[in-house]
Amino acid sequence: MHKVSENRMANRLPLMALAGVSLLAALWAALVRAGWTLPALPVPIAAQHGSLMISGFLGTLISLERAVALAASVKTEKEGRWSYLVPLLSGLGAILLLLGLPKEIGRVLITLAGVGLVLIFIRIYQIHPVEHVVPMIVGALLWLVGSALWLFGASIAYAGPWWAGFLILTIAGERLELAQPAGEGAQQLEPSRPGFR
Repeated sequence: MHKVSENRMANRLPLMALAGVSLLAALWAALVRAGWTLPALPVPIAAQHGSLMISGFLGTLISLERAVALAASVKTEKEGRWSYLVPLLSGLGAILLLLGLPKEIGRVLITLAGVGLVLIFIRIYQIHPVEHVVPMIVGALLWLVGSALWLFGASIAYAGPWWAGFLILTIAGERLELAQPAGEGAQQLEPSRPGFR
């Protein structure tokens, strides 16, 4: 059992690494935007700060957390395996933006990750129909809408409020989840929080 747990953690490390690279790149972009003089990168990333932070870092991390939660909730490991594609899509989308490939490729992957996160939350709600999942479903829909707008040419200024809604509703849902009474809510809380496994 201990070895299985170690293997699962090892399988998640590349996804966490994608999120980590996105975070470092987003911080680099933020410092450049703040006026710091930093070595030039092959690809200018100052304008990518918001997309790297929200979709590349937080989108990947939230998707990974919920993929783990779904995998812990389903009857067979194979049934929940598809959900790990979601953080992979968002993480790879951010990396492709960093590599300077045609921006549409990275944006398509991030938009597909938004679709996937909506499906993850819907599946979690089917298994555990509890109130705190609802704002997170709506939040995932906002991430999807913002990413789709961005994909089809809208500026970050238009996508940003949708992405902000994604973060606000996800945090609100998680606070509601943690606020459940330890008695009756514990059974529902356990499968959807990776730390309890």
